[in-house]
Amino acid sequence: MAVGAPQLVSLDRQRGVTGYTIYRGGSMLTTVAGTSYEDSKRGRSTTYSYTIDAFDAAGNHSAQSSPASATTPQVWTSLGGTLSSTVAVSSSSGTRIDVFVKGSDNALYQKTWNGTSWSGWASLVASCPRIPPPSRRVQTA
Repeated sequence: MAVGAPQLVSLDRQRGVTGYTIYRGGSMLTTVAGTSYEDSKRGRSTTYSYTIDAFDAAGNHSAQSSPASATTPQVWTSLGGTLSSTVAVSSSSGTRIDVFVKGSDNALYQKTWNGTSWSGWASLVASCPRIPPPSRRVQTA
C-alpha cells in the first residue's frame, strides 16, 4: 500500500479479491472495488494512519494490513486584517517570507513567516499615502 499527498491509497489486486475496506485511525472509512482511493475529507496539518483489508465475493475479509501514515500539508492560512492595497512579498532566505500591505488605516504593516509560523502584524509606518507598485527586479547572489 502506498500513501501520499493527497492521501491516495494504491493497491495491488490479488486473485479472488473483489474489493477492499479502507480504515483511517482504526475506523472504517469506505470500501472500494478498484485499486485506489483518494481521501478528500481530512484536515490540515494532521497525521492520519491507514490500514486496509481485502474481501472476496463471499464477504470473507483478510486481516488488516500494517498501518501506513500520511500527514496533510498546511494549506493557505488567513493572515487576517483588512487591506487597502496590493500585497508586496519579499524572501530574504530559504525559510523567511515578509509580507507588506497598506491597511485600511493607511499604515504600512508587515507579517513574517520564519519557516515554522507567522508573526503578528507589525505596524511599520503610521501613515503611508501611497505604496509604489512592486518592481520586477531579480536579485542574484
